Amino acid sequence: EALKSEAPDLKAAGVAALGLGQMHYNLEQFPEAAEVLKLFAKELSEDQYYRCRGLGYLILSMVESDQGKAAAGYFNLLKTRCQKDPSVANAAYALAEDSDDRGDFRKAAIYLLQFAKHPTASEDLKNIDLLMKIVQTLSDGGLISDARHYVEIAKQVGGGASNLGRELLYMEAKIAYSAQDWAAAVKTFQGYVDEYK
Repeated sequence: EALKSEAPDLKAAGVAALGLGQMHYNLEQFPEAAEVLKLFAKELSEDQYYRCRGLGYLILSMVESDQGKAAAGYFNLLKTRCQKDPSVANAAYALAEDSDDRGDFRKAAIYLLQFAKHPTASEDLKNIDLLMKIVQTLSDGGLISDARHYVEIAKQVGGGASNLGRELLYMEAKIAYSAQDWAAAVKTFQGYVDEYK
Protein backbone atom coordinates (compact mmCIF):
# COMPACT_ATOMS: atom_id res chain seq x y z
CA GLU A 1 0.00 0.00 0.00
CA ALA A 2 2.83 2.38 0.86
CA LEU A 3 4.16 2.04 -2.70
CA LYS A 4 0.79 2.44 -4.44
CA SER A 5 -0.06 5.94 -3.27
CA GLU A 6 0.69 9.02 -5.36
CA ALA A 7 3.55 9.94 -3.02
CA PRO A 8 5.06 6.56 -2.12
CA ASP A 9 6.31 6.22 1.44
CA LEU A 10 9.60 4.40 0.84
CA LYS A 11 10.46 4.15 4.52
CA ALA A 12 7.14 2.48 5.40
CA ALA A 13 7.38 0.18 2.38
CA GLY A 14 10.96 -0.71 3.33
CA VAL A 15 9.98 -1.56 6.90
CA ALA A 16 7.10 -3.71 5.68
CA ALA A 17 9.09 -5.51 2.97
CA LEU A 18 12.06 -6.21 5.24
CA GLY A 19 9.83 -7.40 8.09
CA LEU A 20 7.80 -9.69 5.84
CA GLY A 21 10.92 -10.98 4.08
CA GLN A 22 12.68 -11.72 7.38
CA MET A 23 9.57 -13.48 8.68
CA HIS A 24 9.50 -15.77 5.62
CA TYR A 25 13.26 -16.31 5.91
CA ASN A 26 13.04 -17.26 9.60
CA LEU A 27 10.19 -19.65 8.79
CA GLU A 28 12.45 -21.18 6.11
CA GLN A 29 10.05 -20.09 3.39
CA PHE A 30 12.94 -18.99 1.22
CA PRO A 31 11.23 -18.58 -2.19
CA GLU A 32 8.53 -16.41 -0.56
CA ALA A 33 11.20 -14.38 1.24
CA ALA A 34 13.09 -13.84 -2.01
CA GLU A 35 9.94 -12.73 -3.82
CA VAL A 36 9.16 -10.06 -1.22
CA LEU A 37 12.77 -8.92 -0.87
CA LYS A 38 13.17 -8.40 -4.61
CA LEU A 39 11.33 -5.13 -3.97
CA PHE A 40 14.64 -3.72 -2.71
CA ALA A 41 16.20 -4.23 -6.13
CA LYS A 42 13.46 -2.47 -8.08
CA GLU A 43 10.54 -0.63 -6.44
CA LEU A 44 12.56 0.23 -3.32
CA SER A 45 15.79 1.06 -5.11
CA GLU A 46 15.79 4.52 -3.52
CA ASP A 47 15.16 3.28 0.02
CA GLN A 48 18.14 4.46 2.04
CA TYR A 49 17.09 2.91 5.34
CA TYR A 50 16.62 -0.81 4.76
CA ARG A 51 17.99 -1.49 1.29
CA CYS A 52 21.29 -3.06 2.31
CA ARG A 53 19.71 -5.46 4.77
CA GLY A 54 16.91 -6.20 2.31
CA LEU A 55 19.32 -7.06 -0.49
CA GLY A 56 21.42 -9.12 1.92
CA TYR A 57 18.42 -11.18 3.01
CA LEU A 58 17.36 -11.48 -0.63
CA ILE A 59 20.69 -13.10 -1.53
CA LEU A 60 20.60 -15.43 1.48
CA SER A 61 17.02 -16.43 0.59
CA MET A 62 17.99 -17.11 -3.00
CA VAL A 63 20.96 -19.24 -1.94
CA GLU A 64 18.73 -21.22 0.42
CA SER A 65 16.21 -21.82 -2.38
CA ASP A 66 18.88 -23.06 -4.85
CA GLN A 67 19.02 -19.81 -6.80
CA GLY A 68 22.56 -18.89 -5.80
CA LYS A 69 23.77 -18.46 -9.37
CA ALA A 70 20.91 -16.04 -10.10
CA ALA A 71 21.76 -14.08 -6.94
CA ALA A 72 25.08 -12.90 -8.43
CA GLY A 73 23.48 -9.82 -10.00
CA TYR A 74 21.92 -8.82 -6.70
CA PHE A 75 25.27 -9.27 -5.00
CA ASN A 76 26.90 -6.88 -7.46
CA LEU A 77 24.17 -4.37 -6.65
CA LEU A 78 24.63 -4.92 -2.90
CA LYS A 79 28.41 -4.51 -2.90
CA THR A 80 28.16 -1.41 -5.11
CA ARG A 81 25.53 0.37 -3.02
CA CYS A 82 26.41 -0.93 0.45
CA GLN A 83 30.18 -1.45 0.37
CA LYS A 84 30.84 -1.41 4.12
CA ASP A 85 27.59 -2.98 5.30
CA PRO A 86 27.93 -6.38 7.08
CA SER A 87 25.34 -7.82 4.70
CA VAL A 88 28.00 -7.75 1.94
CA ALA A 89 30.29 -10.07 3.92
CA ASN A 90 27.41 -12.39 4.88
CA ALA A 91 26.18 -12.60 1.29
CA ALA A 92 29.69 -13.19 -0.09
CA TYR A 93 30.22 -16.05 2.36
CA ALA A 94 26.86 -17.66 1.46
CA LEU A 95 27.58 -17.32 -2.26
CA ALA A 96 31.05 -18.84 -1.77
CA GLU A 97 29.49 -21.86 -0.05
CA ASP A 98 26.89 -22.17 -2.80
CA SER A 99 29.50 -21.94 -5.57
CA ASP A 100 31.66 -24.53 -3.82
CA ASP A 101 28.67 -26.89 -3.52
CA ARG A 102 28.04 -26.48 -7.26
CA GLY A 103 31.69 -27.28 -8.03
CA ASP A 104 32.49 -23.77 -9.28
CA PHE A 105 35.70 -23.45 -7.28
CA ARG A 106 36.89 -20.31 -9.02
CA LYS A 107 33.67 -18.43 -8.15
CA ALA A 108 33.78 -19.81 -4.61
CA ALA A 109 37.32 -18.45 -4.22
CA ILE A 110 36.36 -15.03 -5.60
CA TYR A 111 33.38 -14.71 -3.26
CA LEU A 112 35.30 -15.98 -0.22
CA LEU A 113 38.12 -13.52 -0.95
CA GLN A 114 35.54 -10.71 -0.99
CA PHE A 115 34.28 -11.97 2.37
CA ALA A 116 37.81 -12.11 3.81
CA LYS A 117 38.68 -8.60 2.60
CA HIS A 118 35.48 -7.03 3.92
CA PRO A 119 36.09 -4.76 6.94
CA THR A 120 33.40 -6.50 9.01
CA ALA A 121 35.15 -9.89 8.64
CA SER A 122 38.29 -8.85 10.52
CA GLU A 123 37.17 -10.52 13.76
CA ASP A 124 36.29 -13.72 11.88
CA LEU A 125 39.84 -13.85 10.55
CA LYS A 126 41.08 -14.59 14.05
CA ASN A 127 39.52 -18.07 13.74
CA ILE A 128 42.21 -20.47 12.54
CA ASP A 129 39.67 -22.98 11.16
CA LEU A 130 38.08 -20.29 9.01
CA LEU A 131 41.50 -19.12 7.83
CA MET A 132 42.39 -22.65 6.80
CA LYS A 133 39.09 -22.88 4.90
CA ILE A 134 39.89 -19.60 3.14
CA VAL A 135 43.36 -20.86 2.19
CA GLN A 136 41.92 -24.14 0.89
CA THR A 137 39.18 -22.42 -1.13
CA LEU A 138 41.53 -19.84 -2.60
CA SER A 139 44.00 -22.56 -3.54
CA ASP A 140 41.29 -24.73 -5.11
CA GLY A 141 40.02 -21.72 -7.05
CA GLY A 142 43.43 -20.83 -8.41
CA LEU A 143 43.91 -17.59 -6.43
CA ILE A 144 47.42 -18.62 -5.47
CA SER A 145 48.97 -15.34 -4.30
CA ASP A 146 45.90 -14.65 -2.17
CA ALA A 147 46.11 -18.17 -0.71
CA ARG A 148 49.74 -17.54 0.22
CA HIS A 149 48.77 -14.26 1.87
CA TYR A 150 46.20 -16.02 4.07
CA VAL A 151 48.71 -18.76 4.93
CA GLU A 152 50.86 -16.00 6.42
CA ILE A 153 47.87 -14.65 8.36
CA ALA A 154 47.15 -18.20 9.58
CA LYS A 155 50.72 -18.49 10.82
CA GLN A 156 50.34 -15.25 12.78
CA VAL A 157 46.99 -16.24 14.26
CA GLY A 158 48.11 -19.77 15.04
CA GLY A 159 51.36 -18.73 16.69
CA GLY A 160 53.67 -19.80 13.87
CA ALA A 161 53.92 -22.64 11.40
CA SER A 162 55.24 -25.11 13.96
CA ASN A 163 52.15 -24.70 16.13
CA LEU A 164 49.83 -25.33 13.18
CA GLY A 165 51.90 -28.26 12.08
CA ARG A 166 50.80 -30.78 9.55
CA GLU A 167 47.76 -29.08 8.04
CA LEU A 168 49.48 -25.78 7.32
CA LEU A 169 52.59 -27.42 5.88
CA TYR A 170 50.40 -29.54 3.62
CA MET A 171 48.44 -26.46 2.50
CA GLU A 172 51.67 -24.62 1.63
CA ALA A 173 52.80 -27.58 -0.46
CA LYS A 174 49.43 -27.81 -2.17
CA ILE A 175 49.49 -24.09 -3.01
CA ALA A 176 52.95 -24.45 -4.56
CA TYR A 177 51.68 -27.43 -6.56
CA SER A 178 48.61 -25.48 -7.74
CA ALA A 179 50.90 -22.64 -8.82
CA GLN A 180 53.01 -25.18 -10.75
CA ASP A 181 55.99 -24.07 -8.69
CA TRP A 182 57.43 -27.57 -8.85
CA ALA A 183 60.64 -26.88 -6.95
CA ALA A 184 58.78 -25.30 -4.02
CA ALA A 185 56.14 -28.05 -4.12
CA VAL A 186 58.75 -30.84 -4.01
CA LYS A 187 60.70 -29.10 -1.24
CA THR A 188 57.58 -28.49 0.86
CA PHE A 189 56.13 -31.96 0.32
CA GLN A 190 59.54 -33.46 1.18
CA GLY A 191 59.60 -31.34 4.34
CA TYR A 192 56.13 -32.64 5.16
CA VAL A 193 57.26 -36.26 4.68
CA ASP A 194 60.43 -35.72 6.72
CA GLU A 195 58.52 -34.05 9.54
CA TYR A 196 55.58 -36.49 9.72
CA LYS A 197 56.86 -39.86 8.54
